[in-house]
Amino acid sequence: MSNDKTQYLEQQTLDRIFDNVAPDGALDGVYVALWASSPANSPDPVNEVSGNEYSPVQVTASNWSLDNAGGPRRYVNDNIIDFGKLDTGSSKTVTGVVLYDGADTSTANALYADDLVDGSTTVEAGNKFEIEGGNLPVEED
Repeated sequence: MSNDKTQYLEQQTLDRIFDNVAPDGALDGVYVALWASSPANSPDPVNEVSGNEYSPVQVTASNWSLDNAGGPRRYVNDNIIDFGKLDTGSSKTVTGVVLYDGADTSTANALYADDLVDGSTTVEAGNKFEIEGGNLPVEED
């Protein structure tokens, strides 16, 4: 058995997460969280960025747009994803962006996608971190 997904399965998966069209009553969107080290394929709360006003952000299905219906099928965020202030005492380095099915980014919620950014960004103490609209593409190839 191959471990490659068919385009049909990839499309159904993305439609379930971002367009809320699953026959089993999908969750409304995803939670976006920030990681301080290269993300892995399972929840890892030790590496989640934390501090001050920061918390994972729910991005509901209505705030994602289908950017490419063919292969690869791709959704993008429509609006700014605002994580608030990351910390007032020290700089934080954001190395990864991940998607969960709930606000609890420990092992209680499933990890949908990881390693969604290239490179890293250092956020100076007391500054906010945001992802501009259209800058978080999620795709299946």
